[in-house]
Amino acid sequence: MIFKRKIKPSAKVILYRQLAIILKNGMGFSDAFQLLSEEESDKRTLEVINGINASLASGQDVADTLAGRPDVFSGALVEMLRQGSSTEQLAGIMNNMADEQEKYSRLNKRLLQAAYYPVTIMSIALLLLSFIMVFVVPVFSNMFADFGAALPGPTQIVVVISDILRNNFLYILIGFLVLIVTFFRSEKFSSQVAASMPIIGKLIARSSAVAFLRNLSINLSAGTSISFALSNAAQSVNNLVFRRSLLKIAENVADFAQLKEALRGSGIFSGLALQMIDVGAKSGDMGAVLEELADYYEKEVENSLYTVTSFLDVMLLISVGLIVGFIVIAMYLPIFQMGSVV
Repeated sequence: MIFKRKIKPSAKVILYRQLAIILKNGMGFSDAFQLLSEEESDKRTLEVINGINASLASGQDVADTLAGRPDVFSGALVEMLRQGSSTEQLAGIMNNMADEQEKYSRLNKRLLQAAYYPVTIMSIALLLLSFIMVFVVPVFSNMFADFGAALPGPTQIVVVISDILRNNFLYILIGFLVLIVTFFRSEKFSSQVAASMPIIGKLIARSSAVAFLRNLSINLSAGTSISFALSNAAQSVNNLVFRRSLLKIAENVADFAQLKEALRGSGIFSGLALQMIDVGAKSGDMGAVLEELADYYEKEVENSLYTVTSFLDVMLLISVGLIVGFIVIAMYLPIFQMGSVV
């Protein structure tokens, strides 16, 4: 069965917690989903549950059914089901999935909140500058034309830009809207732009590392193979550029001894992280090392967010102030010149 609609991260957490409680009390997945279908209030989650119940009713086993929803249920859970793990063990991994989803959602929320203010300021600034260049500058331009005097260089620059914007406003607006729609509708385009940005790209790389490391830890704790664990962990990364890089690594890594060098080429992990992963591979305590690394990167992202947003806020305000100041001075220069001649 093909499922189209994704459920919200917060709804996933609730679903995982509910399943963990039901499983811990000895019920199987089939009975659990049947029970949840009678109680669930979130429409998208209910669609997922009803789809699973329909597949189970048609004779498909639980593992194959949940494998059809990799956006909701991890490969580690599916593998444990196929291994015949107890309901208590399955409840444990459901709680782990809920914990990791909460941490990752919290980090993503902070990233979005950090981006909200600069984007808002930039949007208002663009609207303000567009209004000035399209409606205000032409008034001054017509007035200067009546004087018949040569305009100063800065004034000529502003007038020329204003004429270009007014004469091509519709095309510029359409191009801008196409760019915005493409950014939000094309995962490849938006991922490439985000990953290539000088400061933001590093933050996204680190948040991708957090998701990858946490999910890799869960998969390995479930007893899955290294290639299977890497592939499933890579699927949890939102950015397409980094996800593809990690999926390619998963195809070429057969054991832990190869992991350090393979991850080096991903562009996501620092030298310190690679050394810790190598230590975990040699000590046999990879799960703990991965969790420590994920916590380290999460704190690094949170600390960097404060620094980056503070810097961007200041730079945006200064840039807007300089541009508006330049336009105002350029518009008044001819008036000052005529005043000095008189």
